[in-house]
Formats: sequence, structure tokens, C-alpha cells
Amino acid sequence: MSRYNSERVIRAAYATYKLTPNVRFEVHDLGTLVSLVREGLGISIVPRISFPSVPDGVALLPLHPALTRELGFVMASRGRSSTELQAFIGKALELAPTRNR
Repeated sequence: MSRYNSERVIRAAYATYKLTPNVRFEVHDLGTLVSLVREGLGISIVPRISFPSVPDGVALLPLHPALTRELGFVMASRGRSSTELQAFIGKALELAPTRNR
């Protein structure tokens, strides 16, 4: 299992179905995780955004139902940000679901 922020989301998803993941390895490095999967030592659940392209020797498959997590901006006061950053944030908020705004 990857030891990133997704671990909490993954464990909660297992708990929803009263399941416990069978974790054989815990890693911090995605390259190591891919190597373990490529060698047939297990599978992993990772954010799709972690892999802009599919690494050689593995497959990336979507989960059904999909898992979601919330992301946010950490930045200096909005009044001090550039026009470009304000435009980016505006577009991101326009595209994001309206939940929790």
C-alpha cells in the first residue's frame, strides 16, 4: 500500500464493505510500488493523477465505484495573488463540484 494521503480514503472504502486490505508491503516511493506490482508481488490502489502515462509492465484500471478525495488550495492571501493565479483558481472552482464551498 502506498503511504500517501490516499491511504485513509482506501481504508475507509474497505471498511464500508467490512473488509480489511491484505497489506504485504508499505512503501513511500511510487517507483518502488510499480516495481513490486510489475514483479507480481501484489496490486495497489493509487490516485490516477500519480501516473500521467502507464508505466511499462503494469496496467492502470479504474475502480468501480470510484473513490474520491477532496483537494484544496494552500496559498497566501487571495488579495496578494497574481491575476493569473486568480484566473486559475476561478476556473478550478468553476469546474469543481459545488459541494463544501
